[in-house]
Amino acid sequence: VQNLADALAAQEKNLNLTLPAPQDSDEVSELDDYWIALGNIADTVYLQLPLDPHGYGADGTVDQLLTWATNNIDRRKLVALIPTDPVTQLGEMWIPLAAEEQLSHFGEIEFVADAAEFEPETPVEVALSGDVSPIQRDEAAADYHYTVDETQEVWLVHPATVAARMETAVNHNLQGVAFTAPIQPFEFVESPAPSIVWSIVDEEGNGIVTETSHETSCVWEGAADPG
Repeated sequence: VQNLADALAAQEKNLNLTLPAPQDSDEVSELDDYWIALGNIADTVYLQLPLDPHGYGADGTVDQLLTWATNNIDRRKLVALIPTDPVTQLGEMWIPLAAEEQLSHFGEIEFVADAAEFEPETPVEVALSGDVSPIQRDEAAADYHYTVDETQEVWLVHPATVAARMETAVNHNLQGVAFTAPIQPFEFVESPAPSIVWSIVDEEGNGIVTETSHETSCVWEGAADPG
């Protein structure tokens, strides 16, 4: 690595390294001189932060990692690489989820009642066919999640989550932050909680009603006029 850094420097180029994230506090305590040597050689060090949403609490894995890094590597070189993808846990490993995988959990929209037509003013209930729980907030992680098949948790990345993770990194006075996936510009105070949007349209595609909910089913009370 040192030879590569010297060769790049001779061409007036920089050596930027990305160091993988420890998954828990035990791995942080096992970081060794190899990481320190790489940090001293590189011009910029992108420090991957853990995917585990529970690691971002006070004195959690992330805080311990950044404290270790700034104690051993010039903080002016350090860039926190913040995960911004939805994640789930398989065994002891956390993995990011693509949008297609995440949407597949919800299944299709189905009528709860087995009927082809509904009389005026008859409540109409629809539900998602996937076995998913309502979306819930975890205050400690500043994040939202839902459960698939009552066992697998999927964690979303809300703007408030990104803001909290950025604040953790900024508190350590690093060179800066970067993200594992592109994010849209957002206003924190205007970011609503993640939810499911239910819309009913008529035969011509005109919107009749739209409702927003954390639940995986929706009841429309109907109207007096057919249609």
